[in-house]
Amino acid sequence: MGSDDAPVCELSGIKLALEELTHIKVIAFGKKEEIEAYGLKHERLEYVYTDDKIIGTDDATTAFRLKKSASMIMAIQAVKDKKADAVVSAGNTGAYITAGLFMLGRIKGIRRPALATLFPTATKGKYFVFADLGAVVDATPEILNQTGIVGTQLAKIMLNIEHPKVGLLNIGEEDKKGTTLYVETNKLLRENHKVDFIGNIEPRYIMDGRANVIVADGFTGNIALKSYEGMQQTITTVLKREIMKSFGTKIGGLLIKPALKELKATLDYEGIGGAVLAGVKSPLIKAHGTTTSFQFSSAIKIATTFLEKDLVGEITKVLEKDTDK
Repeated sequence: MGSDDAPVCELSGIKLALEELTHIKVIAFGKKEEIEAYGLKHERLEYVYTDDKIIGTDDATTAFRLKKSASMIMAIQAVKDKKADAVVSAGNTGAYITAGLFMLGRIKGIRRPALATLFPTATKGKYFVFADLGAVVDATPEILNQTGIVGTQLAKIMLNIEHPKVGLLNIGEEDKKGTTLYVETNKLLRENHKVDFIGNIEPRYIMDGRANVIVADGFTGNIALKSYEGMQQTITTVLKREIMKSFGTKIGGLLIKPALKELKATLDYEGIGGAVLAGVKSPLIKAHGTTTSFQFSSAIKIATTFLEKDLVGEITKVLEKDTDK
């Protein structure tokens, strides 16, 4: 019930996921009349009905405390009760993170979980792990150092890279650039034997593929993510407007149409589906509030991958060997 077009996007995404992933089962939480109006039935799909939901304007802590029968909270409770293994939601990010953290708990040794996603590079089909995207806006150097460790494990699982290269998003490449937070984080990452740290990465270079993992505090990462999304939408709007201006530009548009399709395929993040709250004891996937059915099905596939490759177990093993907790 969390997306801008709920529950249509969620249900159509579930349908796609069930068709492709024949070994999974789905429990969907939401309003009975809206679900029944869509009419999706499947032998591996179970419904749990509730009229309550957390909306985008709800305060995260208040919603978590007072809306125990909200679809999002009930879904997380199902994982806590061992009735499910992972959660996917397109709802209120703050409430989702708060509920996931308090209801499921952190992996032992995790200071603060990070919201991480795969992000496209300028090379088609090549991605990097970007974290944190908004879970921790008041980070410390120790938290960001640990985000580098978690991001490394994500890159190993999602990108199949044995020794991922880690960069720190900053205003300059020099080690002493940026605020005290970033100068101290740079120092910790350089001393961290669990990551292959390549130094600071300026924002204009994050998509050139030099780093497999890029670390930022949640405030900075969220701004970078939304700036990219806004710029992508702006470029698309301007291109369409200019191509339709005259007969000549329309002809030119037809000639470059294959190139534009390749551009979209390279830079579009639709197939990624969402972000994972890495550091809690079960996979929690946050789909976009503006998710499409394809994106939501992709988010379900991400959750399945994390379960099959034991993301939580891999992070736990690395942190157990970490003497700096």
